[in-house]
Amino acid sequence: MTADVNQAVFFSKGLSYRVSHPAECGDRGTVFIPSPRVLNDIVRELDPSVDDVQSDRFPSLRVHATAVYSGRHRGLVQRLEVAESEPLEPLWTDVTVLQLVCRCA
Repeated sequence: MTADVNQAVFFSKGLSYRVSHPAECGDRGTVFIPSPRVLNDIVRELDPSVDDVQSDRFPSLRVHATAVYSGRHRGLVQRLEVAESEPLEPLWTDVTVLQLVCRCA
């Protein structure tokens, strides 16, 4: 699978993945790891039948990230980069991350 900056990629727990970058400049990414319970709650909102399926795997591994998503993500990253000198409100961080995960799930 090939993904680009305009996509969010989901990795299923317990599966192995290899990530490479075609250019020498490398890349940066943000990894969100919601608890299984929180992730299940998010997926249940989108698909109520999730409780009937016994699988830890995502049906789709990548989704297109909208401009709104990309802007919110970049705002979060910028705040995290200065968090040492400008402490973050923990609730704001949790809510922002959950909103990002929900919007691309």
